[in-house]
Amino acid sequence: LGYDLILRPRPLNEMKWDLRLAELVAYKEEHKDCNVPRHYQANKQLASWVNNQRQQYRLFNDGKKSEMMTEERIAKLNEVGIEWNAVHLCPAQTNEGGWDL
Repeated sequence: LGYDLILRPRPLNEMKWDLRLAELVAYKEEHKDCNVPRHYQANKQLASWVNNQRQQYRLFNDGKKSEMMTEERIAKLNEVGIEWNAVHLCPAQTNEGGWDL
């Protein structure tokens, strides 16, 4: 075609973000929602990541600096069905040890 194709590896942080997104999709398939409890013992990294996405989303929407949230990521999370303002459920409503979202 008259030009050289240069393949660049994706940054590690992007690959980790996509991995967590895939884990969120799997969580939703099993639990029918994206409300990962903050203390979700089955996947503590996912729990922390979901909480962090919500924090970064709030910063982004408030016009403050967000190092990791972009419009593209917001669109992907919306497509999955994340609830940006998750409700605080009482631990008795779950068998996961509490929903302190």
